[in-house]
Amino acid sequence: MGRIKNEQVKKYLGLFKHGFRNPDAKDVEDKDAFYSFKREVRNPGNEAYRKLSDAMHEIQTDSDTVYNQVVNCLELLDERTEDEPDGVDIDDLRDDMIEGIDSSVSVYTTDLTKWLARTTWNVYYLGEALQEFGPPKDNDGFKLLALAQYACHSEIWHAVFEILEEEAEEEE
Repeated sequence: MGRIKNEQVKKYLGLFKHGFRNPDAKDVEDKDAFYSFKREVRNPGNEAYRKLSDAMHEIQTDSDTVYNQVVNCLELLDERTEDEPDGVDIDDLRDDMIEGIDSSVSVYTTDLTKWLARTTWNVYYLGEALQEFGPPKDNDGFKLLALAQYACHSEIWHAVFEILEEEAEEEE
């Protein structure tokens, strides 16, 4: 099994920039933060950009969710691999990834309903959650919504992890 190295993670993390749609707003939430690819990396000759962009376009949810979760995943992997010059075993990182996905899911009902309302594609993840986890024992719709967001985030994180895993195995 391969090992994911920090320079690998940083290569992908370096593709992104952070910005605000409303930078002059007084309230932080009103600034409307977002991530996007840096302009200078957006070209088909950039292999890292092409791989990640292709994977991101296959995910059926709103682009803000995709970008945020890709960056969240890469930041967690960056932190985890930072002090490991030989990299970290892929199997060891899987547990960290599951914890990262868990912590990325909102615990607030208003955030979950906002996420659901961003795109009709998010309704798909309700079905995915029911299929994968079954209905919540107490038939709590908000727990189902949290499971749907988990399924969505999980798909995104696994897409990022798959790219890094394939590269690590190629380097062996």
